Amino acid sequence: MLAALSNSPSMYDPIKPFSDALNKRNKIIENFYNNGYITEEEKEDAIAEPLNIIEKEGKEGFQTYQSTYAIHCAALKLMEADHFRFKYTFSSKEEYDIYIGQYEKAYNEKTDEIKSGGYSIYTSFDSAIQEKLQNNDVAALSIGGFTNGVRVVDMVKGYQTLANLGQYTDRTCIVDIRDSNGNSVINGYKPDKEQVYAPDSAYMMTDILKGTIEQPFGTGRGLGLDSGMPSAGKTGTTNNNKDTWFCGYTRYYTTAVWVGYDIPREMSGIFGSTYSGRIWKNGALLQIKGNAAEIVRISEYFPPVTVSDGQTSDAPFETGRLPGCHIYAYGGGCNGKWPAGMAAYL
Repeated sequence: MLAALSNSPSMYDPIKPFSDALNKRNKIIENFYNNGYITEEEKEDAIAEPLNIIEKEGKEGFQTYQSTYAIHCAALKLMEADHFRFKYTFSSKEEYDIYIGQYEKAYNEKTDEIKSGGYSIYTSFDSAIQEKLQNNDVAALSIGGFTNGVRVVDMVKGYQTLANLGQYTDRTCIVDIRDSNGNSVINGYKPDKEQVYAPDSAYMMTDILKGTIEQPFGTGRGLGLDSGMPSAGKTGTTNNNKDTWFCGYTRYYTTAVWVGYDIPREMSGIFGSTYSGRIWKNGALLQIKGNAAEIVRISEYFPPVTVSDGQTSDAPFETGRLPGCHIYAYGGGCNGKWPAGMAAYL
């Protein structure tokens, strides 16, 4: 048996990349030879020995939906705190390959630090809702990334941008990360925000997507919330029904649901409005349970100044405030002829 203590064990994961694990093994063998523990012939025989990998399946304490995503997000925040320069465009494949090597090294180091203990990670997860919306003992593929394609969390961020009138935020589940002394290592992190769609465009898209649920011809008809809260969404089904989606949102929460197999296969009779849609609806009802009346009171999507439905009002509107952002609804401006229900989002 050969043993070595590595600063970053995950860098030598024999599954990926295999070559790093092989090089590490051979370096250990060279060290045995250089220190006189084995002969040159024994060294050559050992290096020539194939490295056979036997992957064992089993449950790991970290491999749950919540913990997998939390560790991933925390690792990125720790990289950011160390001033790692994230890049998204590259001038050549060589530049991309160099960056990926640097990224994986830094990411694996932070992941190892987290798993070895010493950090307290605070998240915005609601474990009660999460437990009801997922099946137990299911691998965390859905909340992570597929080999190719869009992650569920990326779909959520896309629709969240529409729900926020075109404003994108890089918010994750991380609220704070503290070291063993109780000091924050991300210094009161606040998510970046960027206006990527015009507010009127986002509003009109939401108005269209409300039809998915509210109109008799909508592909998500029947998924309206019993509380009466307005909601918008989109069903999705890939070729041969191998993947089904429902992405929906209210003024409070955005949720994306994917239903499928880790190794894609056809699911006859299943569409985005069936399992995915029902899971979304159940989750939305859980999220507003207990204070539905207060939430529904200020839950409508009011048009921006540049969008009018032809209705005007002289009456001032009640000011409301929603979690995570400030929303002020008002009326009576411009000689009392603002579009009814107009709102400013700050």
